Amino acid sequence: MKRKNFIYLILCLLFLVGCNHQTSEETTFDEEGNAGTTSWAFKFVKYNDISYELTNIEVNESNVGEKIGEVKRDLTDLDTTGKLNEVDFDAAGLPKGTPLYNSKESKDTIIYKENNTYFIAKKHS
Repeated sequence: MKRKNFIYLILCLLFLVGCNHQTSEETTFDEEGNAGTTSWAFKFVKYNDISYELTNIEVNESNVGEKIGEVKRDLTDLDTTGKLNEVDFDAAGLPKGTPLYNSKESKDTIIYKENNTYFIAKKHS
């Protein structure tokens, strides 16, 4: 009888594991530790038809050049089926209205301002 219960338990566990729903989306966490999901491979902002990967590298205000614009769309919550056209000033990971600046240090980077701090966004290769 014990063997029959053991087999029944194993079958129930296999059924539960088989019903587990997994997606290919990446789980991310915001500053408050709240979980979210994103289908983007990396956080970025688009400018002059180039994707710039966001970094958490701070930059001094003396290295901040001329303002080039602001984020117009945060793509994080938009359709990510591949039919969405990314255009200049779109971002994944920055809220609408985030200011963007040229960098005085490098032509391969731009700068974004978040919470009164300047950060580097580097050309994605």
